[in-house]
Amino acid sequence: MKIVHRVSSYVILFVITCVALVMLLVATAKIPKTAIRENMLKSAELLEENNVFFNLTPKVRASKIDRYADSILLNIAYNYDSEHPLKSVLWSKYYSGIDYSENTYLRLTLSDNPEPNTQYLRYWHGSNVLVRPLHTILSLKQIYILFGIMILLIFGVLTYLLIKSGQYVTAVAVTAGMAATSVWYVPYSLEYVWMYLLMLITSIVVVVFANRKQYSRMGYVFIVAGMLTSYFDFLTAETLSLTVPMLIGIRILFSQEKYDEGKPYKKAATWAILWLAGYVGMWVMKWMISSIVLGENVLPYVVEHIKERTVGDMYSNVFLFYAESIWRNITCLFPLAYGIPGKILFGILIVVTTYIIFVYRKKNVDKKRIWMFAVIGLIPIIRYIVLGNHSILHSTFTYRALFATVMSITFIIYEVIDITIMRRKRI
Repeated sequence: MKIVHRVSSYVILFVITCVALVMLLVATAKIPKTAIRENMLKSAELLEENNVFFNLTPKVRASKIDRYADSILLNIAYNYDSEHPLKSVLWSKYYSGIDYSENTYLRLTLSDNPEPNTQYLRYWHGSNVLVRPLHTILSLKQIYILFGIMILLIFGVLTYLLIKSGQYVTAVAVTAGMAATSVWYVPYSLEYVWMYLLMLITSIVVVVFANRKQYSRMGYVFIVAGMLTSYFDFLTAETLSLTVPMLIGIRILFSQEKYDEGKPYKKAATWAILWLAGYVGMWVMKWMISSIVLGENVLPYVVEHIKERTVGDMYSNVFLFYAESIWRNITCLFPLAYGIPGKILFGILIVVTTYIIFVYRKKNVDKKRIWMFAVIGLIPIIRYIVLGNHSILHSTFTYRALFATVMSITFIIYEVIDITIMRRKRI
């Protein structure tokens, strides 16, 4: 009976959240074009200053900025029809073609006001609930700055809460993840911003609940996080809102004095299942609602892209295909992606870490904990294999899913070494 009640509460939460998110998009579409036109023009000018893809730091793949998706997002936002808001947000139409880049088509949309001729139905594009209203008062450059400040502040709050609760290792692991994924480039593209904001906010909620030992409420957090990921994300580093908060929650649980031996593993599995249910469920809802409201089968619009994202033009050697999908992402991490100096620094880190593990290794290592962190850390790798072609083509932003892998490695190193011996010998 308890399980039935809990499942019912998850279903009710899913339905309420879905309805609220759809209503938010509809309300956003009701904003008249005249209210956003001036700042949209400024945004289009900014986007045309560069190519849709460009490196902020020469020869550093990790610094590649994707303005392709930003141009499409703004094009969709401007083309919302306030007279038919629901159909408009479901179709997510915009003006495009084959002669120019997407940033140029955004400018043409604003200058010539052509009819939108391309749909992007398979995503929710929920980020427009922020982007469109913000354009009533801010241009894209100012929005980039705003979100950069927000990421810094929210990261600061998370770090403060972790340190305050004695979770120093977790604070170090999160900081290592931020550095390894070159967070300083994230605010330069809206496409990159959403998962960092969602990951950090979800992590803060998890810390608060975990410190209060309210683990029974965590399931609600993860199902909503999955839904919001599907709503906001453009298939970038979608697993961040699952893996990072889950690692933090499990690490805090391990540090608490008393817990059921099997509890961490059961909790992690439950959170992962609920996050996946929210993520997939929200995506399916987009297709179902669209089919009903638009009066046509929208599944072909979705299916045609599945093969492209998974296998694409797979190599004749399957092993090499999947190996490259993983390797291209790993080599975007800091400091590996930063030329010869970065590779030397990475080598030094490996040598120092190996030395510390060899000299200060614990006699009794909790292998269950290590396996737990290792499994969570492998989730991004599984993602790269499942979405092999996408992971190769877009490794310059999908690599940020490895944030969780870096955190997992940090936790594993901490579990393996004996801190008390290090303190006595003072390294």
